[in-house]
Amino acid sequence: LCVLVFVVCSAFRVVYFGGVFQSISVFLVLLIAFGMMTLAGLGITIWKNPASLRIIAAAPKDVAMMNLATAGAWTCYFFALKFLDPSIVNTLFAGIGPFVVITLAGSRFSIARPSRSTPLQRVLQAGIVLTLATLVWIVVSGRSGFQSGDAWAAFGSATLALIAGSSVTVGHLFAKRLDERGAAPPALLGTRFFGLLAVAACGIAYEGMPEARGIDTQGLFGVAGAAVLLIVMPVWFNQIGMAKISPLSARVITAFGPVLVFGLQQFDARIAWSTETFVAVTVYSVLVMAANLSQRKNWNPIGRTTVRKPAIGD
Repeated sequence: LCVLVFVVCSAFRVVYFGGVFQSISVFLVLLIAFGMMTLAGLGITIWKNPASLRIIAAAPKDVAMMNLATAGAWTCYFFALKFLDPSIVNTLFAGIGPFVVITLAGSRFSIARPSRSTPLQRVLQAGIVLTLATLVWIVVSGRSGFQSGDAWAAFGSATLALIAGSSVTVGHLFAKRLDERGAAPPALLGTRFFGLLAVAACGIAYEGMPEARGIDTQGLFGVAGAAVLLIVMPVWFNQIGMAKISPLSARVITAFGPVLVFGLQQFDARIAWSTETFVAVTVYSVLVMAANLSQRKNWNPIGRTTVRKPAIGD
């Protein structure tokens, strides 16, 4: 149930903030949402598990890389939402991550473990890559539901979504290293957004204070409430849910997130129906589900892996 709540809230987040960013600063939302998440994570850690902070402090390079990757990920992701169809942003963001893991595992970098894929999985992975490329073509050719009017700007926004998905994956890999050393999840949430908050603060300083941009106190409270419901809470629900069900079940549930986003965005007057986008995100979701189900022989009944394989569609 927690994972399902995460998927639904995440879908609402993508569509809602895609509209909000047309009138409210991306940096302001970043500062409010991740500032609250940082305070919550640090507060819980200091209260329940202060030893985790010592573990994190003992690995400054990993913490710095986690912060750098996280800052790049969420900044690029939210700016992509400002200029692109939300369902396309969501799909590109989620879809590129596993291939970053595969690439890193085959390189000299040690943050990702090498793994093997079956011939069927390689075929499905190739199909996912083709689907992601098709979505970029849909954006550039002006066939998406949200038109930017400039092919190069559209391509740049799609690139931001891909960079965001790649960066958040790298951030997760560094966070996993800290987790394996014994750092608790709240401690990771409380220490991984410092770089992002610095970027947000610099952005607000450059743009001017919210009052100068015509944003009143009521508007700020509305953004804060939406940030809690659609950004902070989903992260916590995802953390709880992933611990209670098998990773395979979780990935099958999350596979259809892009289709849900597409359905929700039809209620946004800015976004028109796009058959090409609908077909692409549906094909992507089906391929992701098939790729994860093809790994079922590598999971035991209580949901623990016997062989490590890259997760498609996380």
